[in-house]
Amino acid sequence: MFLKELTKIQTAAADQKGDRQKISNEACQQGLRLLQQICQSSQSNPPNPAELKKAFRDLVKAIQYNRRNSAAYMGCAYLQVMAKNEAMARKYLQELLKIEPEHAAALDLLQFITQQSKAPPKRPTLAAQSPLQFKPEPQTEQDLDALYDQVEERLLGLQKQLLGLSALLKPSLKPEATQALRQEQQHLQVLLLGLNRQIELIDQEIETTELRQQIRPFETLLKRAESVLSIAQEMAELQARMDSGAERLKRLSDRLKGKEMALSHAEAELESIMDLCDACADEIDSLENAKHDVSELLPLYEGLVNQLESSRDLIEDINE
Repeated sequence: MFLKELTKIQTAAADQKGDRQKISNEACQQGLRLLQQICQSSQSNPPNPAELKKAFRDLVKAIQYNRRNSAAYMGCAYLQVMAKNEAMARKYLQELLKIEPEHAAALDLLQFITQQSKAPPKRPTLAAQSPLQFKPEPQTEQDLDALYDQVEERLLGLQKQLLGLSALLKPSLKPEATQALRQEQQHLQVLLLGLNRQIELIDQEIETTELRQQIRPFETLLKRAESVLSIAQEMAELQARMDSGAERLKRLSDRLKGKEMALSHAEAELESIMDLCDACADEIDSLENAKHDVSELLPLYEGLVNQLESSRDLIEDINE
């Protein structure tokens, strides 16, 4: 009895942990997407303080639900750098480096902040006084030349990550595979966010067409990763529906064998589950027609169909 209750507690704890991680991932994605939009629009218009605060709230929420969400720490650090709040950015980076001591983007940004702090003091700006407002300060041509070289070197160093992420670009029902892809996707998203921001600064004085061409394959890869994660989510939802149908069939059979269910009710329930089965088959066909690998879904569907046939045979035997 004790072991059974302990198992229930462990299962509930695992479910709760999974829910918290899901909330964290969703909040992180919302914050990073908004931050990316802000950076893109800031080339022509000053960032909207309300949008900056919204992005920051989303990223903080992601950290609250998962203290090991490195992408959320990195996003918060970028926001604070944009807001000229280097001390707070440093704190987020230090927390991130406790989790991942070799996090390349965090180390790069920390080095950048350190270099900036050694530069001659500049006249205070409104951005320096208000934590979530940002106005780019002019850079010297010498600074921008050095930054150009750093960005180019960083893009060359990212080739290994390009290969590593490419190997994960396959939708899977395995939570650990999806989580690994999501982490890599978030890391790349944050890296590109920072690199694009640096390219915008360089573009004030130096032609950046070549840098933008070099970064394009990574942006394409990021879109592919987002698409694969979307398909993986669709597959997981389809698996959940098939699992639900299998559980309903098991209850149906148990109640029929125990004579706890009228045949008319059993036939109606079976008809409903058959409709579910047909809908699942249509979704699997749609995924397959879109050239997605459905090999993980097929055994689940075949098992559901076999259960369905067994339940139908049981009803027919009782009818006789």
